[in-house]
Amino acid sequence: MPLDDSSLAPELFDLPAFSGDRKPGWCLAAPEGTLRVRPHIPTGPLQAGPDRLLAAMARCVRAQPRSRILAADTTLYRIDAIQRTRFCRFTDDISLWAMPVPMPDGRIAAAPVILSRSRIGRWDMGTNRRRVEYWLAAMLGFCGG
Repeated sequence: MPLDDSSLAPELFDLPAFSGDRKPGWCLAAPEGTLRVRPHIPTGPLQAGPDRLLAAMARCVRAQPRSRILAADTTLYRIDAIQRTRFCRFTDDISLWAMPVPMPDGRIAAAPVILSRSRIGRWDMGTNRRRVEYWLAAMLGFCGG
């Protein structure tokens, strides 16, 4: 299923420049030392390349209730999505990146980067962290581990 869709917003959230929010309603999964802010959940390169991981990310977003892709760029391996919470229907923003990682053997692997953040409020009751953990597990399943 292609990611490109003329209805998608052209602008992606600047995930590499994200430096954290003062409010606690966000969770980041990423390789240590790759972004401006320390991740809550460290990740590492997978056996899958960026194209395969990006496809798994898109599949994961589409499989989740109350979620949809807002913007995607297959050349940057990035997706921006939203998901509405089950209760109260608050909108949370999710940025996903299949970050290319050069391996010593010359292959290009990919490391998952996921930032889930609440649009409003100070406390998310752990929703963003649970989402990130669940989506990471789902992506690993879609990528074959």
